[in-house]
This record gives sequence, structure tokens and C-alpha cells, in this order.
Amino acid sequence: MIKLSARLLLVYSFIKPASGFIDIGADGGKIVIKLAEDDYKGALFASEYQNGPYKRLVKGVLDAGFNNRITLLQGNGLSVIHDPLITEVLLSGMGGGLIEKLINESNKTLKQIERIIIEPQSEPFKARKALIKNGFKEENGLYLKERGHFYPLESYVKGEEKEEELTLNFGSTVFKRKDKVFKEFILKEKERLTSLLKENLPLSKKAELENELRILNEAERRIGL
Repeated sequence: MIKLSARLLLVYSFIKPASGFIDIGADGGKIVIKLAEDDYKGALFASEYQNGPYKRLVKGVLDAGFNNRITLLQGNGLSVIHDPLITEVLLSGMGGGLIEKLINESNKTLKQIERIIIEPQSEPFKARKALIKNGFKEENGLYLKERGHFYPLESYVKGEEKEEELTLNFGSTVFKRKDKVFKEFILKEKERLTSLLKENLPLSKKAELENELRILNEAERRIGL
């Protein structure tokens, strides 16, 4: 049986039944292997771009005995999606800038996709903006913490959503669920920025940090801290 970390278990919990699911940048295939073990009913796909990670993905799936259950693909981002069964996509463990690039380069492919799960590990606002721009709205979201770092985990479905400041910076549903980890993230970020603003900074950098702090204060008011 495959063992998932606490972070991957949360990511796994966001997956819903679909005709086909693909993990882009599958990192050894742990998620799809777990789905196969749990008798996921849809078709399973996993992809990697570079040769090294792809070989590790192939080995992981072979070692787990699911080479006839999981279809492995090598290629860049969503460009590997050709099978019409694929309607749900996972983009985790990568930067928001990369997610933005993959989404914006995939207009035609996105027509068949009904649901996208993201877990950006930097610049999440870029990923959110790209999804909203391409006709998706947030369905669910929370913040997770691993080794002292905070990451958003969100799912998106087809629909319209406004590009509001707080939505782009933190997501929208996290405010409704009063997420405890999100509250901790807000307080930690405020503490970090307040400390930085005590330093002798260039005016432009100081203005940038003050704006970030303003947005955090607004998020704090919205969530009721």
C-alpha cells in the first residue's frame, strides 16, 4: 500500500469521481497509485515532462503493479491531454507562475476539463487569475501547513468569478470555512511583514510591503480574527 504524506492526503481528499483523472507532474505517481488502490472508477493518467522524473514515475507505477491500470504520459503540461475521458486535472507541487503558464497555454484542452485542483507553492495569485480568466471559479479551498510553510489547496469548476483583490490573493471559499490554518498563515505573514518594515528599506520596497500588509489586514477583518 502506498503511503501519502499529510500534505498529499489533503490533496487526495479533494479528488472527486470523474470519467478520467490526470496528475500533471505526478512526482512518482503516488496520488494515482493511491486512487488505483482505492478502486477509483474512472480512467487514471499521470504525466511528467523531463526524462528523469518520467523514469521515476514509470518505476513507481510498475513497482506498485498498476502499469495496466494507469496510463503514463510524457510531455509538457496539459498538452499531454488527448484522451476525451480526462475531465479532472491535478496541478500540485509547482509554482503559481508555472500553473498560470500551463493554463494560459491550454485554451483548447480546457474545453473538456470540468474540474481543476491546484496546490501552488508560490505566487498563488497568478494561478487563480489564470483560472478565473479562463472561465473557472473556485469550488473549495483551504490552507495546509508542511514543515513550517503554508500552501493553498483549491479546486475549480466551470463558472464565472470576479477578480477581486482578496480572491486573487487568498481564494474565496477559505473565508467561508473559517480555516484555522489560514488564520495562522495570516498572523504569521503579518508578523513577518511588520518585522521587515522596521528595517531601513528603499521607499519602493517599503510601499510594496505596506500594500501587502494592508491586504492581510483586510483578510483578517473578513475572516473575523
